[in-house]
Order: sequence, then C-alpha cells, then structure tokens
Amino acid sequence: MTINDEPFDFEPLPVGATLPAEAKFEQAREAKLSEINSAFNAAAAALTDGYPEAERTTWATQQKEALAWGADPAAPTPYLDGLAAARGILAEEMRQKTLDQTQLFMVASQQLVGTRQRLRDLAYDAKTQVELDGIKWSSAETT
Repeated sequence: MTINDEPFDFEPLPVGATLPAEAKFEQAREAKLSEINSAFNAAAAALTDGYPEAERTTWATQQKEALAWGADPAAPTPYLDGLAAARGILAEEMRQKTLDQTQLFMVASQQLVGTRQRLRDLAYDAKTQVELDGIKWSSAETT
C-alpha cells in the first residue's frame, strides 16, 4: 500500500491493543452522527407514516401544483383536478387541502432537517467526549 506514492506498511492492531485516543474519539463522533441520523430518520418517518409508497411518489407533483396555484390561482393543476374528480370534491377544495398539507409538511420537515444539521455541526465541532455525550436528539425540539 502507498500513501502519496510512498510505501506504507499497515499492520493491524494486535489482539487486546487499544486505539489511540484520537481514533477512539473519531469512532465516538461517527457513532454520534449515526445516532443523530437514526433519530432524524425515525422522526421523518412519522411525517409520512400511513401513506402508501405509490401515493408518496405523487407528492412532488401535488406540491408543485399546489404551490403554483397558491402563487397564482390561474395556474393549471391537472393532477390535483384529477384527484378532486376521483374524490368527488371541487377542484378548488382539493387545491386548498393540498396547499395546506404542503405548507404543514414543509414547516415540519424544516424543523427536522434544521435540527439534524445543527446536531451534526455540534458533533463535528465537539472537542471532548463530554461534549459529544451532551448532544441529544430531543423530540421537543422538532414539534
């Protein structure tokens, strides 16, 4: 193996040997980042729980049409209009329902993503194990 075109001998640590403190801290940081991401994934999954995957694949189209309609009531909304017809409700009611849900989802997801990014930044900035241990995902922060 070479590093920067220089030979580098890599020897695994002997059984029972301990990692240098810096390597242990980096492993702890990686574990903290994984913990943060797992908590984020659980909280994000709660936003979409109960919706079939096939329906979720239509959300980008619904969001685009609802936001366009919210900005300009004359904007075409063919997908939302089709949903309204299938539901047996007025197209305007469907557009408003979708716009309302889109805005609620955006607010909730902003909180989740922002919290994950803040905690990630704290983990990267941490200099001690105590600082890392103090970084926790709190559901109260994202509600």
